[in-house]
Amino acid sequence: MNSMHNHLIFGIVVIVAGIMMIIGPLISKSQPTKWAAVAFTTAGIAGIVLGILIICLFFGAAYFSSITLTLLEHYKTLLSGFEVGVIVTLAIAGQLKLSKNKKKLEVNSSDKNSNN
Repeated sequence: MNSMHNHLIFGIVVIVAGIMMIIGPLISKSQPTKWAAVAFTTAGIAGIVLGILIICLFFGAAYFSSITLTLLEHYKTLLSGFEVGVIVTLAIAGQLKLSKNKKKLEVNSSDKNSNN
């Protein structure tokens, strides 16, 4: 499999992860704080946009001018940095936890009442 196909698969994975970040807190047993729910939603939307951008770069690279490709690569880098920043902030704030029983990522609601 060539590396260009890896970009397409990565774009699809990013879109799915973005959708999961939006609906994950909504279907979780423990509800996140308001600011964390907004952060999850914002990161999910940015993830979907990033995935679409990666797919556009995959299919349109032959048709775009070099200036357009440079601009799209810039936005891809910007959105990637935003995603990493939001996820690190949520992890440091304790809104993400790894459940020992289920071995999956869950939303932590330990300070739900303190930030409402």
